[in-house]
Amino acid sequence: MLFTLKVKKQNLTLNVSALVNVVLKHKLDPEALLRAANSKFEKRFRAVEQALAEQGKTPEQSDLSEMDALWQQIKSIK
Repeated sequence: MLFTLKVKKQNLTLNVSALVNVVLKHKLDPEALLRAANSKFEKRFRAVEQALAEQGKTPEQSDLSEMDALWQQIKSIK
């Protein structure tokens, strides 16, 4: 399992590096893009937390499947 995790990390690192190269080639600001992506993620996650709270739950009281369903629902609306 450790070997598999190491390979996955290496692959992810290569993918991130390739993505940064594409961003720079197109003269985009990688930091601005990352900030925008983080902001979108935070807004969606807060919406998931709010939806769970409306059901009287917290993320700790939920499972990944339930949170993913809420995430997809929120993603399709916004």
